[in-house]
Amino acid sequence: MPKFFFEGVDTRGRRVQGAEDAKDQTALLVALQAKGIFVTRWKEGAERTRRLLGERRRGLNFSLRREFIMELGHLIRSGVPVDRSLRILADSTRSAALRQAVLDIREAVRSGLSLSEAVARRAPECGELVVNMIRVGEVGGVLDEVLEKLGAFMTRSEETRKFILTSSLYPALLLFMGVASVAAILGFVIPKFAVIFDELGPKVPWATAWLIGVSEAFRRFWWLGGLLIALGVWGVWAFARNPKNRALLDRQLLKAPLVGPLVSGVELGRLARTLGTLLVSGVPLLKSLAIVQGVVRNSVIRQALAVIYQKVQQGKPLSALMRESDVFPARVVHMTAIGEETGHLGEMLLSVADDVDRDVQTRTRAALALLEPVIIVFMGVLIGGMVISMLLAVMGLQEVSF
Repeated sequence: MPKFFFEGVDTRGRRVQGAEDAKDQTALLVALQAKGIFVTRWKEGAERTRRLLGERRRGLNFSLRREFIMELGHLIRSGVPVDRSLRILADSTRSAALRQAVLDIREAVRSGLSLSEAVARRAPECGELVVNMIRVGEVGGVLDEVLEKLGAFMTRSEETRKFILTSSLYPALLLFMGVASVAAILGFVIPKFAVIFDELGPKVPWATAWLIGVSEAFRRFWWLGGLLIALGVWGVWAFARNPKNRALLDRQLLKAPLVGPLVSGVELGRLARTLGTLLVSGVPLLKSLAIVQGVVRNSVIRQALAVIYQKVQQGKPLSALMRESDVFPARVVHMTAIGEETGHLGEMLLSVADDVDRDVQTRTRAALALLEPVIIVFMGVLIGGMVISMLLAVMGLQEVSF
C-alpha cells in the first residue's frame, strides 16, 4: 500500500501535515476527512511516478490545466457525454502530458468512478480547487456551468500572472545588459588599457588607478562574488524554512515600499477570486476557506485565514473577522460585508478580485515606469564614469607625448 504525504487544515483551522498509508487518493481523502482533516495538497511517497501503458506520467502546468478545463467545459456544454468529451480532448491536444492525463482520467471514469474522483487521482497536478468544484457540479447537475466558472477563474489568474511577468521582462533585461556590460568592461577592456599604461610609464590619474585595481580584483575574485551571492540566497532560503522566520519575512515584505502593496494585491486578488469562484459554484463557506488556505502563499495572510476559518465555525460573520485580522484593506472588508448582507458573497468577492487586479496592474505600471529610468540612469552613470576615468588617462598620455 503506497504512502502519501499530505498537507491540510484541521477543524480548528490549523495547518497540519503528515504521512498516511492508503490504497489510492480517494481512500486517502476519505480516511483523513474521518479524522477531521481537510486535505489541501498531497503526493505519493513510495510511488512518486505512475506508469500507464508503459509511459511515464508527467505533470501538468497551469496552462495545460486551464486548457483541460476550458475544452472539457465547451464539450460538456454542447451536450457531449463525459467519456466522449475526454476522448475528443485526448485526440485534439498537442501536449503529450495532457493527453496522458486525460487518458488516465478517462480510464478511471470508464471503470466506474465519477469525474471528480478520476480527476482527484491526478492531484496535486489538478489541485484541490478543481476537484471540489467538479464534485459540486456533479452533485448539482450543473457541471458545464461550474467548468465555465472555473475556466474563467483560471483565465483571469493566468492573465494576471502573465501581465506581471511580461511587465517585469524589460527592466530585468535592462539590468542584465547593464551588469553584463560592466562585467565586460572590468574583465576585458580595462586590462588591455592597463597594459598600455604600464608600458608607457607615466603615472595615471587616481580615478584610473582605482578603476584598474577594481578590474584586477574582479578578474581574480569574480568567483568569490558569485559564491557570496549563492550563499546569501541559500541563507535566506534556509532562514525562511523556519515557520516563524518565514512569517517575519512575509510580514516585512507586506510592509515594504512599492513591493508591499503589489504582493498584498496579488495575494488578495488570488484569495478573493478563488473564494468567490468556489462560493458561486456552490461550495460551502467553511470548505471554501479551507481550500483557499492552500492557494495563498504569504504566511501572514494564510495564518489570518486559519484564524478566520476557526471562528467562522463558531458562527461569526466573515467580514467582521476580516476586519479584526488587520490584514485586509477596509474596502475589501466593506464589500465582503455588503455581499453577506445581500446574500451574494461570491459575486461580490469576484467583483473585489477584479478591482484588486486592476489596482495591481496600475501599481505595477507605475512602479516599472519609475524603475526603468532609475536603472538606465544608474547604469549610464556607472559605465560613463568608467569611460571618463579611462579617457583621463589617455589624455594624460597625449600631454606627455607632446
